Amino acid sequence: MSLNLFPTSIYSRNISRHPLFTMQREMSKLFENLNQEESTSETLKSFSPRVDIIENEASYSLTAELPGVEEEDINIAVRDNNLTISAEKKSSIEKDSEGKHYIERSYGKFERIFALGDQVNEDGIEASFRNGVLHLTLPKKEVSKPEEKKIEIRSKDSKSH
Repeated sequence: MSLNLFPTSIYSRNISRHPLFTMQREMSKLFENLNQEESTSETLKSFSPRVDIIENEASYSLTAELPGVEEEDINIAVRDNNLTISAEKKSSIEKDSEGKHYIERSYGKFERIFALGDQVNEDGIEASFRNGVLHLTLPKKEVSKPEEKKIEIRSKDSKSH
């Protein structure tokens, strides 16, 4: 359904040939065609899951919503101080011979990359997946306190050098 920005009923002359009216009509057709193609497209669309990151003293907690994604379709990797989470949400819709479908759910592949910096212990990262929610625990590296070195005070009476 197109939106008419220039209703003809309020004008005394025919504006159907006005350049702005023509442009608006062509734009409406373009968007109608685009919507029809999107709703009937068999190609996979990409999606980007929402992520929460919470920090405490010992670790970072990363939670990502991945509804409709199977655990075996999730890949988690660390490389060059970057955490990469990728997955594919596969479509279960089969096009029937009767016609078109209206699809609002997202399908396809995604990849999210998070810079870890030097604070995360990459070897201690743990992941779990339950009810469409991926949870990662990224432990922080132990911060070593500098060793204290005692400096002896020499009195003026002692030999110097």
